[in-house]
Amino acid sequence: KTAKAKAEELSAVIEKSAADISNAESQIGELAGRIGTNDKDLRTATEIRQKEAADFAAADAEASETVDMLGRAITIIDKEMRKGSFVQMSKTADLTSALNTLIQASALSIQDKSKLQSLVQTDGGDDDMALTQQPSGAPDPKAYESHSSGILDVLEDMADKAKEMRNEAQKSEMNAKHSFELLAQSLNDALKVDKKVMAETKQAKAAAEETKAMAEGDLARTQKLLAETTKSLKELDRKSVV
Repeated sequence: KTAKAKAEELSAVIEKSAADISNAESQIGELAGRIGTNDKDLRTATEIRQKEAADFAAADAEASETVDMLGRAITIIDKEMRKGSFVQMSKTADLTSALNTLIQASALSIQDKSKLQSLVQTDGGDDDMALTQQPSGAPDPKAYESHSSGILDVLEDMADKAKEMRNEAQKSEMNAKHSFELLAQSLNDALKVDKKVMAETKQAKAAAEETKAMAEGDLARTQKLLAETTKSLKELDRKSVV
């Protein structure tokens, strides 16, 4: 009677342990899939962010250089205008070289590059924008002053637009970085929780497997004892009848 009760109890333990193991395996599979997906998403997002950051750094460095070049050109022209020597400066290669360098800057728009190209061609031509000449045949300083003012206005407008574009790019970079940090934090938190649950579930599965194995061993011994006891009881019953 005791062996039968124990066998029933052990069978129930084995059945429950088997169910616990099956549930744990199912949960581990789900967790593994979720962890794999989140980990892949994090790696992909990180790669994209790194490329975005590298592209921004290169573009920002070029934009900064363009703004600096524009600033230097504006300062030079403004200084020469104040000294009244823009006539001499415009006859040198300094201004043309500076403008040609700006034309190569990819941070400028096509329209701005066209304006600069026009200024370079005009500034380097023989007619000097068909500037008015004095009776003596010499170029009119007032015409050069007007020409230099025009160049200055164009460069200042370009500088303002270049600064604005750089500021907008920096804001976009900050927003992209912030969005990535929020996404990365969310994915890392999810990974941390899922990995913790995964470890706990694996421990629970291992414990259930151990319980099941022990119960199966006990059940085997109990069933053996029950069989032996049943056999002995039958022999006693047979002897008592005889």
